[in-house]
Amino acid sequence: LEKVTPHLHNDKKIAKAAPIFLNMLKSEAREDTCDAVLTAAKAALGGGYLRTGAEGVRDVLQEVTQVLLEKKTLLLVGCGGSSSETASLFEAWRVEHVVAQQLRTDDSFQYAKGGKELLQALESLPVPADPAA
Repeated sequence: LEKVTPHLHNDKKIAKAAPIFLNMLKSEAREDTCDAVLTAAKAALGGGYLRTGAEGVRDVLQEVTQVLLEKKTLLLVGCGGSSSETASLFEAWRVEHVVAQQLRTDDSFQYAKGGKELLQALESLPVPADPAA
């Protein structure tokens, strides 16, 4: 994981590094490797829309997100409990890579489902304190 992480940061190499990371994620994600997995995941998924819009990369990163969500509990426990920051990071990845994909489809049922999930995610955000108070 440590060797593939620098390539996940590089926009020119992510198309080749992301499938390798996906295979490693499926086999190497354990409680004892959670820090390395989260570091690599941040490198892969933190590039924003321009990176994930690249041909061939979007589908792989969506699958990476799905696998991370499946292993979320294992990774949170391995990284010292479910910190709210890490849990929020998983939710942000889910919205960015899974829900956003549902909103880009021409399937009206998937679009409606994505819209509902996005609305729920927005409604669950904390209300900021009133600055005038």
